[in-house]
Amino acid sequence: MSGATTRPLLFAIIFLAGGSLAFGQAGSTGGTLGKTGKSLSGEESPAEPSARTKSRAKARPPTNRDAFDQPAVASVAGRWRWVQDCTVARWQGEFDLTETSRGHFNGRFAETAFQDTGSITNGTHGGGNISFTRTNSVATQYWRGRFAGGRMKGTSSGNANCTWEATRK
Repeated sequence: MSGATTRPLLFAIIFLAGGSLAFGQAGSTGGTLGKTGKSLSGEESPAEPSARTKSRAKARPPTNRDAFDQPAVASVAGRWRWVQDCTVARWQGEFDLTETSRGHFNGRFAETAFQDTGSITNGTHGGGNISFTRTNSVATQYWRGRFAGGRMKGTSSGNANCTWEATRK
């Protein structure tokens, strides 16, 4: 291509680019290098003390009164009365829980009726959540839910999907 054709083509490309081509000058990209608190002679100005600000937020108790939204702080140890609603039937009974370490527990169902049997293992609780495994001669179930004070409620899975609730006896 000749110089006469190349020049208009170059201008057309620059014009169509619409400013997307950046032509920069060294040192004009912004930002600060080096120390900024110096005078021309190189002396540093004394640092200004920073003002401490106090947080205006005050600790307040939770405003939601639904206990299942609050973190668990109590022990789960003791006897509990439970009800489990499944698609095929409603079961009930009692179980005893023993804390094995902070946030961990095991237990046994109290055998108050034929469906009230089995062991409780792998029990954990914290932050308002609770979970454990129930094993008996018929099935293994995984119970999960929320715990607060003297109440628990949640869902169970394994041989059937159910909902359950328990209250401290």
